Amino acid sequence: MDIKRDLLYDGAKRDSLLACGAAFSVFLIVFLYSLNIFYCIMVAFVLFASVLSALAIYSLFTVNFPLLNLVIFVLLLAIGSDDAFVLLNSFPIDVTSQNIHQCLSHTANAMLLTSSSTAVPFLQIFLAVLLSSDVLDYLLDRYIQRSITWRIFSKFNYLMRDLLPFVIITGRYIWISSLAAIVITMTYLTYNNLQFPPYNPLQLFVDSNEHEWYDNNAEKNFEFIANKLQIPIAIRLIWGLTP
Repeated sequence: MDIKRDLLYDGAKRDSLLACGAAFSVFLIVFLYSLNIFYCIMVAFVLFASVLSALAIYSLFTVNFPLLNLVIFVLLLAIGSDDAFVLLNSFPIDVTSQNIHQCLSHTANAMLLTSSSTAVPFLQIFLAVLLSSDVLDYLLDRYIQRSITWRIFSKFNYLMRDLLPFVIITGRYIWISSLAAIVITMTYLTYNNLQFPPYNPLQLFVDSNEHEWYDNNAEKNFEFIANKLQIPIAIRLIWGLTP
């Protein structure tokens, strides 16, 4: 009984350790590359806030959290680390409003490109989409973008190169306050609304799927399943000794 849980539970624990190891490796590489502990902490904070925001938005639609959705954490690490290196390399040494404007103009396009090319391969067949996205990124950056950016996408180019950096620089305190409020709100929503399925923590499909019926109802209908899922806690409390 409950074969799927027995097979996947150990694998899920191993995968979670790999995800934690990947996160530690990313932060270590960012620190070694930047030699700035404050920048490394800020990158970790932004990634953690992204995870909370993703979980909170997910909780608005359903409280069920299939285990396969844990791949989103790996995606966030990959995308966030790419953007962290792009921003670090592009940030000017001489901090002026014009240099910050040019930095944000460049990083806005670069982050959009790196984030899209990192996330898209996970939507379909990995290898085929990865190769096609890399080829398309090269063609867009090498030939197509230089020839048609100012002709067809002039308004979009103005938005990314001029308007967006201006809004970010002049309204930085508003952005910081808004992002802080969003992080607090998402943390509250995640803490109150998001939870694993109470009877099927390793759910792979929706509740209406016939393959999930047993796992969703076994603990409620069969006592031996409830006893099997209970984890004994080997703790003894000693209040005192008498002769």
